[in-house]
Amino acid sequence: MPLISGTCEPVHGLPAEKNVDRARGPWPDLDLGIVDDMAAQIAQLPLAGPLDCGRRDRPIRCPRAAATCVLTSRVDQSPRVGDQTGRYRAPIRTNRALAKLYLAAFEYFVPLLFVAALMLAGFYIVNRVVFDARSATGRFCKATVQEPTVERLGIKDGFSTSEVCWSSGIVLQEGRRYLITLTTPGDWFDRGTRTDVGGFAANGAKHIFAGPMRRWMGQNYFKPIARIGNIGNEEYVLDPTDKLEDHTYCTDPGRYGKGSSMPIPREQQTHRESEEAMWRTACSHCEREEIHFVTEVGGWSARTRSKINPTSKDKLLQCSPTPDGRATLQALITPRATGELFLYVNDAVLSMPGYMNLFYENNTGTGKLEVVRARNLNDGAAGPQILGGLRE
Repeated sequence: MPLISGTCEPVHGLPAEKNVDRARGPWPDLDLGIVDDMAAQIAQLPLAGPLDCGRRDRPIRCPRAAATCVLTSRVDQSPRVGDQTGRYRAPIRTNRALAKLYLAAFEYFVPLLFVAALMLAGFYIVNRVVFDARSATGRFCKATVQEPTVERLGIKDGFSTSEVCWSSGIVLQEGRRYLITLTTPGDWFDRGTRTDVGGFAANGAKHIFAGPMRRWMGQNYFKPIARIGNIGNEEYVLDPTDKLEDHTYCTDPGRYGKGSSMPIPREQQTHRESEEAMWRTACSHCEREEIHFVTEVGGWSARTRSKINPTSKDKLLQCSPTPDGRATLQALITPRATGELFLYVNDAVLSMPGYMNLFYENNTGTGKLEVVRARNLNDGAAGPQILGGLRE
């Protein structure tokens, strides 16, 4: 292992070479035998750097916890016999600029990134705990039924994806099985992102960053969620009884609309090019123009709350319509509690006064809810039985 010429420099305010015993450093009671054994073991590693510093004929032992060897020149960079990688390792180990970069990265940048990650994780946790606590106390779901213990089924129109918790006026009984049908006109948007009753996975930096803030972190954005009772957290993800067919919507006609093309053959496309080809196919019937929003000026909060412009929405619905199979959702649930049925779509929430429904305000879309008792549980069929029904 070649030696490197250099000097011992202080680390974190500890004494430098001139104040350090070259053998023992700042610890007079240090057991040199243990240090030598550790140094011998570390020196055997393929990429381990030398522990000695100073001139080749007068090496200086730098205690790693007290000082670091600052390189001043390269000495004996020839590779060991039979070592074909030594010619590359030696220049890298003895490069002064790389040594400083390495020290800076692990003394400053890595700790800063670690602290930032801890702060971000703490924010996500606090945000979730605060919101769940307020939700469990009935802060967002407002009861509309005077007797929430008497079963009340039927049809209720007026559901909106922009509501944090929509009251249906329907009452479900504990232990009974129900078929929930949510019918939509296929007009669902998360700001400018096209979606439907199946929801969508995080597909951009903003959605990925806000992912841990979703009310159901493991579920798609816009996945319908049922809740029983305004107090507590008795909630159910509405999974479809029949698997929804995969479908890709046009979400960026300004980039992938008519006139955009990719002449690269499919078999020669990279993964990214294959995705872009998919987007171009989805936007093949859409004019090549940007999506506009109701509010396009102002601060971050105003732009985040802004819905898609009605003109842009209508054009996208016409050129990239919702398939019939994804406009309606049917799901079976068996409540573990009795109470009024509430509904919402899975989206991010921010537990700050005045910003609690920030990410819901930019949602667009409506629906009609129907609930009946499920019959013939073997095949999942539902009968038309409606008790104490309501129709609007």
